[in-house]
Amino acid sequence: MVGRAFNEQRVAETTDLRRSIERLGHGDRVLLYLYYWLDLPLDEIAQALGISPPAAKGRLYRAVGRLRERLTLPEEMA
Repeated sequence: MVGRAFNEQRVAETTDLRRSIERLGHGDRVLLYLYYWLDLPLDEIAQALGISPPAAKGRLYRAVGRLRERLTLPEEMA
């Protein structure tokens, strides 16, 4: 029974993550996709987006922050 509860919680968390990502702006989603799903280094991401590596790093940092805010907001309300 514990295993089933864990699986249901995991599905709920995955669904929350997907919804939170979908609510981000296009630029944030692209950065997260390139970095986390395609595992590209920041230099390649910067080149693909036509920006400097420090700009790519800063944008990624802010995108992760916005995603984190969306994921933690419901918990703070409870």
